[in-house]
Amino acid sequence: MLQDIFQSVLFFLLLLGCLEIGFQIGKRRLASQKDPKTTGQNVLSGSVYALLTLLLSFSFSLAVQRFEARRHLVVDVANSIGTAYLRIDLLPQNYQPGLRHEFERFTDAQIALGRDLATGTDYKAQLAIIDSSEQRIWDLAMTAYQDDPHESSRILFTPAINQMFDLASSRREASEIKTPFLIFILLACLSFASDRSPDVDPPRVLVPLPPF
Repeated sequence: MLQDIFQSVLFFLLLLGCLEIGFQIGKRRLASQKDPKTTGQNVLSGSVYALLTLLLSFSFSLAVQRFEARRHLVVDVANSIGTAYLRIDLLPQNYQPGLRHEFERFTDAQIALGRDLATGTDYKAQLAIIDSSEQRIWDLAMTAYQDDPHESSRILFTPAINQMFDLASSRREASEIKTPFLIFILLACLSFASDRSPDVDPPRVLVPLPPF
């Protein structure tokens, strides 16, 4: 989270810098013109502002969608772990302690993964624990099925752990989805090309806009 805040502040300062650079160069360009005509430039500047607003809205919309998707995945993973944990009672008694231990290990790693993602620290160790725990849970389940004469335990427990694994993988993939870097480049370019205050005299016109 701290890393995301730092990147956001840095990008905001970058946008302000691009705006100021565009304004200063545009002001010098207008000063060098004997008879500047700014009507067409202001129209184009308004169009650039509209596109900049659209990209900003698009970026915020993507951020909100990713936040909601991750929030729902956290709840879904927790529910799937709880369901699969309860169904351990369907398996033979001698396999239940080992499975419960691996489920607790898996859950602790999921919690630590969320904490590491929030703080921006390295979470590869947690991913390794999750992968090994998943494999251990699957191996114990397959072994327990061989000693279990009841088909119902296999029918109920296997889909539960498969759903738990799938949702955990989905959460992992969702945590790695970021806003496309091209969006940031376009925002910086549009900020450089935009007019900070077109109503002042002289108007703050952008440099890339051609004179009319």
